[in-house]
Amino acid sequence: MKSGKLTRSNKRKTFRNYLKKLFRGSNTTPSVTNHLSLEEQMEAMEKGYNQQIQNLKHACVLAQKEAYDLHVKMDKKLEEVRIAYLEFEDLRKEYQRLEEEYDRARDEALSSLGQKESMIKEYKKTISQQRGVIEKKQLYIQKLEGKVEELMVEIRGLLELEEIPIKKTSSSAVEPKLKQAPPSTSATFDTSFQLKKYLRKAENLTGMDHLGYRGSGGPRFLDLSFESFAVDRRRLFEILREETKNTLFVYSRADKKLLYVNPSVKNLLGWSSERVLKDFPHLVLSGFPEWKQTLDQVDRGREGRSSLILKTRSGASKKLHCHMGLITKGPFNNHILGILL
Repeated sequence: MKSGKLTRSNKRKTFRNYLKKLFRGSNTTPSVTNHLSLEEQMEAMEKGYNQQIQNLKHACVLAQKEAYDLHVKMDKKLEEVRIAYLEFEDLRKEYQRLEEEYDRARDEALSSLGQKESMIKEYKKTISQQRGVIEKKQLYIQKLEGKVEELMVEIRGLLELEEIPIKKTSSSAVEPKLKQAPPSTSATFDTSFQLKKYLRKAENLTGMDHLGYRGSGGPRFLDLSFESFAVDRRRLFEILREETKNTLFVYSRADKKLLYVNPSVKNLLGWSSERVLKDFPHLVLSGFPEWKQTLDQVDRGREGRSSLILKTRSGASKKLHCHMGLITKGPFNNHILGILL
């Protein structure tokens, strides 16, 4: 510190000597006041410079501290960048793996799609062939139906030629000749049991909707030219035709007529089933209005019973008892099925 002070004093002395030399040759010599003023100025300037130096040192210290803080932040950022780069590498590898899996799955899907398209083409071809076969069979069935209708017409004509013309007689002349006893209780119970069995068979018939998926929401591949009800009716009549123990009939409430009588009616009246269907109102000698009224009153689970007096082929009169039940489901819903005995 002493050396520093001596150095300053030496500098002051040197500066003072320089000023003396400067004004020595001049007529105007600086006064003591000016000299003191100059020294004060020099001291003020020195103080100012020292203050600036202190300020600069302080600024340097702050700058070094800020630089240190920035260096720490930069290290943190570099660490974050390094971590982000590592994550990026992991993501890039995962992306490559997923891309490879996608390419492999796409190739497999395209291969499977090609196979399914070829199978669909084969199925379409098979369906087209089957449709052609079904259409041919349908045409063949139509031809057979036409032939059956023609044969039925011929058979009916032959039967009409063979049978005796029906002469309608009054019920008052016939009723006294009837001495047939009413059926016993056991026979009535057995007939009711048999009627329920036939009703179940008729109700369990499946309609022809399955040929075209009608009513099931599926596509209809065929546009059948004949009514499906006619096919169902033939199926029911075939079942009733096989029943030889009882005389069965089917009545349509909508059409208000008999649809079918099985061949066993010939054992009762001597008339063929076709003739009975055609001339049934004329064959009935008594009880026809009551029979019609009973048909209208038959309901679900309620059996209807009535009696009829019919003319036989031999010209005699015969009293028949009718047991009738309602078909409650299936293609023949709301039709009447009955037994004559």
